[in-house]
Amino acid sequence: MKGRMYSDCDIILPVTVPNEFLWTVASMCLRSARASTDANIIVVLNNSPDHKLADDIREQCSLLNIQWIDMAGPFSLSAAYNLGAKLGNARYVAYGQSDILFFDGWLDRLIELWEEHPEYWVVWPFSFGTVHYGQSYRHSPKLEHRIVEDGFPQGALSVMRRYDNYRWDEQFPFWELDADLSLHMKANKLKGGLCLWSRVDHLSSTVSGNVFDIEDMKISNTKATKRLSEKWALEKRDKC
Repeated sequence: MKGRMYSDCDIILPVTVPNEFLWTVASMCLRSARASTDANIIVVLNNSPDHKLADDIREQCSLLNIQWIDMAGPFSLSAAYNLGAKLGNARYVAYGQSDILFFDGWLDRLIELWEEHPEYWVVWPFSFGTVHYGQSYRHSPKLEHRIVEDGFPQGALSVMRRYDNYRWDEQFPFWELDADLSLHMKANKLKGGLCLWSRVDHLSSTVSGNVFDIEDMKISNTKATKRLSEKWALEKRDKC
């Protein structure tokens, strides 16, 4: 394992830098991503009206050998994921965010575990100390060579096989995106796995807390929750 740099993967990272704080967060994300793997990294730059900060991100991408593309319109993870996936052709696709920190060997270890257990449809690296939902399987920084089955996205990065052709539902630009994925898995009897041997930390709520006005967040969340309920007939299920 030591010295291996798995590269047959496109890593999609939606990046928004409307202020210096998120520019700093995104810069750390991009540098840790490139330092941890030589896989193809695709930045989808969105919702960045500060031209100076946006230009700096583009320059960093050039220096780090990271592919980038601009995306018009309001901030949307799902739209950025679908756009970014069209630009790559690797065997695996990793869908991340700009407020995550990559640790050395995360992709190598994740793919090695997955190849040992190919029955999983999607896998997630472990995010130490920042997972607020699902189950926390360990409280030690020691990495464990195993996958734990889980039906809900953990952390802020999901890895899929390209040939499965999953398309993110763009009616969930941010809120309920993970819940929609979980319900899709449940409906199609697909397995998700948390890879305890791979670590990518999530600085939870960093982007959502610094992009949207708090009232806009509440409105957006309410609409997304209603759309999720209608799509999956959740209210009918509750009444049964």
